Amino acid sequence: MRRKWLVLLALAGLVVLAGCSGETTDTDTPIETSEPTESTTEPVETTTPVQIDTATLQADTIEAMSDVVSYRMAQNVTTVQTTNNQEVTTNIEIEYAANRDAKALESHRTVTQLGTETVIDTYLSDERLYQRSDQYVQRYGSEWVTENVSENFTQQFNLRDQLWRYEFTLDSASLSSVEATTVDGTETYRVAADVNTTKLNDAIRSSLNLSANASQAVSAGTNVTSTFWIDTETKRPLRVDRTVIGTQTIQGQPVDFERTITTELSYEEVTVTLPDGADSAVSLNSTAN
Repeated sequence: MRRKWLVLLALAGLVVLAGCSGETTDTDTPIETSEPTESTTEPVETTTPVQIDTATLQADTIEAMSDVVSYRMAQNVTTVQTTNNQEVTTNIEIEYAANRDAKALESHRTVTQLGTETVIDTYLSDERLYQRSDQYVQRYGSEWVTENVSENFTQQFNLRDQLWRYEFTLDSASLSSVEATTVDGTETYRVAADVNTTKLNDAIRSSLNLSANASQAVSAGTNVTSTFWIDTETKRPLRVDRTVIGTQTIQGQPVDFERTITTELSYEEVTVTLPDGADSAVSLNSTAN
């Protein structure tokens, strides 16, 4: 039983460390008490079926996304991993901004799992990757680490460019159930997208010039469904919901997982500026040598 529980811990750790390096640190989780409050249930979304050519909508939306210069997003990722009737839930909150013309982006990620909260700030600018987290202090002696990624900068940038991923996701999907609704007062098309994961993986590999045995964007046997809320005027997505369901093998044990991702997007000018602390970042290129 202990080994099976450790399998869950191992998989949970992979969620925290995805896209970064270092170890987690324990923090106390405060217990709060409060008086009962009134229900805050969100109102039911009002939708109206729309007759529209989905192929045209799909093509127009992909083109609109590819033309975006800069954008911001807020994302919530909740993952439930299950093995032998035991569950581990991981929640990730991300604030994200990107300027595609400047090839610069930043993200601020808070990961909560098993009572532990980990904060990771990431900056990609001038062909260098910077990350800040308390978890780096023990390993590197600094909250800040940096790495020269000039040799594969395009791959590094595109893999972190969420809108770039949505272009491929939508292009690899079959659309259905188009409905008219609003997002924060803006008229949108709400459209369901059933993603062909094999097509998605192949398209990303081809775009990044990766070999056939390179890591997949989506694991084999994984089911991905998405819902896009598309601005009827600009054809840009204002919200994207995704559900990813599958099974992974960790330490020889099958682990079922279900991940729900909710993303809200806005389109505005973005300037990415490194904080002062980044000047003292430890170079991982030097450490590797």
